[in-house]
Amino acid sequence: MMMIKPFKCGVLMLLVVLCLINLNGCSNQKVQSNNSKDSVAGDTLYVPEGYQKKLESLQLTEVVAMPYFKSPFISVAQDSNGTQFAVIFRESGEIVHEQLPVKYIEIIKIIESKGYNIKSSVNYKNLHLFQINGNIVWSYADGNKKLYVDKEGRETEPFINK
Repeated sequence: MMMIKPFKCGVLMLLVVLCLINLNGCSNQKVQSNNSKDSVAGDTLYVPEGYQKKLESLQLTEVVAMPYFKSPFISVAQDSNGTQFAVIFRESGEIVHEQLPVKYIEIIKIIESKGYNIKSSVNYKNLHLFQINGNIVWSYADGNKKLYVDKEGRETEPFINK
């Protein structure tokens, strides 16, 4: 019986050492890059390299970036007069900017006036700017319902061809 206890202790210690070696090996693995063209929800957001320099070359200052999981990337930017634009960066390198007649902060007020609580930091992330069927559209979802607002600040349904 006395021989069994040291044997059990040795086996237990060996198992502990093997577990520690395995855990160390796991921490040295490389993280998979999410920059593939087949990115899906849960992957990193698409942000074109050097887009802020490109905004500067257009003499625009970023108000807020509106990234999504794939191209295009849209930034709300303004010129020296305070006029705001949706600047659309496509994966092809094409950059298009379209004037926004209603400023970003006013869009937030419009969404709040419809009963949404967008002021919390988590909810700000639920506001997106898309180009749908060639039109600039603000999209806001609170988990229960979704609201679409066109660039003029009017509620819209962008997936219905008019």
